Amino acid sequence: MEATAVMVALADVPRAESRPPSAPALDAAHTLAPDEGRPDGDLPAALRDRCAAVIDAEVTRLARRTALDCAQLAIVTGALHRLADSLLLERVRAGHCEPSLLAALFDLETTC
Repeated sequence: MEATAVMVALADVPRAESRPPSAPALDAAHTLAPDEGRPDGDLPAALRDRCAAVIDAEVTRLARRTALDCAQLAIVTGALHRLADSLLLERVRAGHCEPSLLAALFDLETTC
């Protein structure tokens, strides 16, 4: 029941029409090298870390524009992190890593 109320509140948040996507580093122009940012060359972990940073930045920005309390924002954040982990696991199993897909997913301006 609580999650439904959070999603309804998110749907009511006004959208910024002219705002560019908030995660340009996840687009196709910036593909992580296997060893970028990770000494062990763990690309899935690097993508997971980047996605987590994007989610946290988007939720922080959203928190400034909505009446959701900390508990409700924590529900949204947790759900987005679980979704990101699930999508990344599927992509790794399929042998594909498509950062542009993740960028589109995590731009809360277009997904909420």
